[in-house]
Amino acid sequence: MLPSLQGFVDRIGKRGIDMTAIDDLFVKLKSKGTKAFMPFITAADPNLTFTRQVLRKLDQLGCSMAEVGIPYSDPIADGPVIQASYTRALATKVKLHDILEQIKLERPNISMPLVSMVSYAIIHRMGPERFVDDAVAAGLAGARLTHATPGATYAHTPMR
Repeated sequence: MLPSLQGFVDRIGKRGIDMTAIDDLFVKLKSKGTKAFMPFITAADPNLTFTRQVLRKLDQLGCSMAEVGIPYSDPIADGPVIQASYTRALATKVKLHDILEQIKLERPNISMPLVSMVSYAIIHRMGPERFVDDAVAAGLAGARLTHATPGATYAHTPMR
């Protein structure tokens, strides 16, 4: 594991959390014999108000959880659809802080777990400890890291 990630893995583990919202969801789904439906949306495409409205609607429609893509400037490996949505979102000059703030404001209206898809470059730039603190404060239940070096994503770490 990368040394920069080891610190936040250790810190979160010390919180004594042994079940996350995601774990709880999958236990519930397994007991019912059903599958999870987890749509992906790009934050701020076309704007953050729309992002909040879509998250609320997905929850009302019964989605199991939702993944919120954090736009960044080099999403080539993510395919043309995500790349185009990230380009549109970045044209709005959105920043990670803005996205997390909007998620935090909408979180009381959403019962499903939310996770982010975020480039490791963004986490590295801001610092893993701060990213986790800000993500947890916003109400995210997890994060899927992209563009991480081997070993950076092996730990399963609960965020809440």
